[in-house]
Amino acid sequence: MIVGLFPELLSPGGVQTAGRQTAAALARAAAGRNVACRFLSLNDSACSHTFCVRGAQICFEGFGGNRARFIIAAVRAAFAGTTLTWAAHPNLAPVALAMKLLRPRLRFIACSHGVEVWSPLPPLRRLALCQSDAVVAPSRYTAHQLVTQQGIPMIRVHRLPWALDPALESLAVSPNCELLPDLPPGPIILTVGRWSVGERYKGLDELIEAMPTVRAAIPGAFLVAVGNGDDRARLEQKAARLSLQSGVRFFDAARGEQLIAYYNRCDVFALPSRGEGFGLVFLEAMAVGKPLLGGAHGGIPDIITHGVNGFLVAQDDREKLALSLIELLRRPKLREQMGRAGLVRLRQDFLFEGFAAHVEKILRQCGVTA
Repeated sequence: MIVGLFPELLSPGGVQTAGRQTAAALARAAAGRNVACRFLSLNDSACSHTFCVRGAQICFEGFGGNRARFIIAAVRAAFAGTTLTWAAHPNLAPVALAMKLLRPRLRFIACSHGVEVWSPLPPLRRLALCQSDAVVAPSRYTAHQLVTQQGIPMIRVHRLPWALDPALESLAVSPNCELLPDLPPGPIILTVGRWSVGERYKGLDELIEAMPTVRAAIPGAFLVAVGNGDDRARLEQKAARLSLQSGVRFFDAARGEQLIAYYNRCDVFALPSRGEGFGLVFLEAMAVGKPLLGGAHGGIPDIITHGVNGFLVAQDDREKLALSLIELLRRPKLREQMGRAGLVRLRQDFLFEGFAAHVEKILRQCGVTA
């Protein structure tokens, strides 16, 4: 049996989206080996749940945040013929290690996402990662941090780039802009994120600060920020202090068709973040052929090739940030060229089928053949 341990699967967010795709890939791998699979989610509500990926229905058990019940279920699974445990977050690696100690022949793979492993972890989590058979990372930068910060031998670190949500892939074919709120005409710079105090690294402050320069060069341009969070009120006040009430518009978080409609309506997608382990939002913008502006930090350079499908800008270089946005807005042919290049790259490297094949390859490299 293959067992997956997840922090959460049903809520929006990059970790959850990656988790759903990982569960689907593991379910496919289990079916190919003619073995069962069982997925446990710590924080989803305490009942049985299902979701679909590529038409396949994935079932899992939620534990409503009850860590004791979650651990007991995992330990019991260790004695029920489990051959592999996949811990979908470093926080869950100690649970997988306990399963391995109880059943020494069991193999376990731990998954990292980004900033949570960019500095040394608490001793138990770090020990668990070091005792795993493999640790996966979505980007080269995070893979490097696993080696340098956590002490994982390089030979056991595997890069596993996340993929575009297949549901959004199909929606991107024919976006429905009628789902959008009223947006004024003119060039749109779009950014999408969770605007929380703990995630100010995403760079919305810097985008707002760049807008006076952008609007001086292109008076009709405006910034659309889609997302919620406990820092949004401060950001709105900041835009007001810069007299940008009409130049910066905030809208609530969107999902599915409405989210794709936002991407389709924009001219440039921008997130000059310095803390992204990967950046699924860039894939979403690429799916509708949009040029990108991202931070030259973390996992973003694995997605954006500077000058090909977008521009990379250091987050603290506000002048270059503004000038890069102005260049993209002034050059429609460049935007079209970059959008096409991004769509080609997406289809080559960041779709679910390739992700599932990569998971299968990692399983085989770890000796999980049956």
